[in-house]
Amino acid sequence: MTSKLGFYLHSSQDNHGLWGLFERIKPPVILIHLEAKNDDLLRQMREWRSPDTFVVGRLGMDRDEQRRYLDDPDPVAAGQRLADKIFNQDRSFLLKRYPDQPGGRLLVDAWMSLNEPIEGPSWEGAAQQDDAWHRTNREQHRRYDRLQVAFRRRLRDYISDVEAVAFNFGAGNFKQAQQYIQLYPETLGEYTYLGFHEYGWPAMAKHLTQRPVKTDAGLFPAIMQGIRADPKYGARHRAIITEAGLARAHLHAGSTAGDVGWLNTVETVSQEEYWKSLHWYNDLLRQHEAYVLGACLYQVGWMDDWKSFRLTGDDNQGRPIEIMNWIADPSQAPK
Repeated sequence: MTSKLGFYLHSSQDNHGLWGLFERIKPPVILIHLEAKNDDLLRQMREWRSPDTFVVGRLGMDRDEQRRYLDDPDPVAAGQRLADKIFNQDRSFLLKRYPDQPGGRLLVDAWMSLNEPIEGPSWEGAAQQDDAWHRTNREQHRRYDRLQVAFRRRLRDYISDVEAVAFNFGAGNFKQAQQYIQLYPETLGEYTYLGFHEYGWPAMAKHLTQRPVKTDAGLFPAIMQGIRADPKYGARHRAIITEAGLARAHLHAGSTAGDVGWLNTVETVSQEEYWKSLHWYNDLLRQHEAYVLGACLYQVGWMDDWKSFRLTGDDNQGRPIEIMNWIADPSQAPK
């Protein structure tokens, strides 16, 4: 079975067999933080580990820094400044190719701008907000529309064939194609690659468990089909699920357990249960592979701050986490 499940890398150290997973799974897409970049890994990936993987880069920023870009009254200047920051932070890395010659493929194919920057029209708390909040929210989206266009264009001033990945809103903040079409006409006219976050808890689909479920996994097909059917843009956009998986906060917003994953200490999910979600999700991705590259599982290369989301290493009882092995060879997975 061809896997459409890729990797989210907060860390690229070769811990828990991470590098070997590239050659075993050959992920269709990965997201890697600029702060975690590893030239050797990405060069080996291009050369032999997984040559066709589409690599998305992300610059880590806290909420306050993101807000300063978003609230800039000149969104074009803000988008250019963000691209400048990414390029100037490590320009030699952004320019690297394999083979290291004109025409070689970039080590990083595309870059994100901001991450989950604004509540969308389907945000569950929107109905409780006043008119002033809604006016401010619409203005933020208008600015972000222009910021994203400026961001991509400035990146391509530096590197003519680099790409950018639009959107990357929190899971469930947008649920209809028309919401994107109304709020982001300039971005849709500029971009090819559209980023989505899709999470659920304690499963990614309601039929996979008897427990109460909240999920926003599986929204991308209707959204992408609606956007691609719009005659202004044509069927050229492609989706990348830049974050996907199980997150307890998706059901328990505001919980004292915080933003934790399947290995939290309050309400865990078994490996077998998680596998059911990923098996279902991979099938869904494959059904729509004409316009979706794949999904970046959060997290394959993990740091301690996000340890409860880890998909490599050992579980809380010291047992090896087998999920990535099951992705590599589904015949070994539980039925």
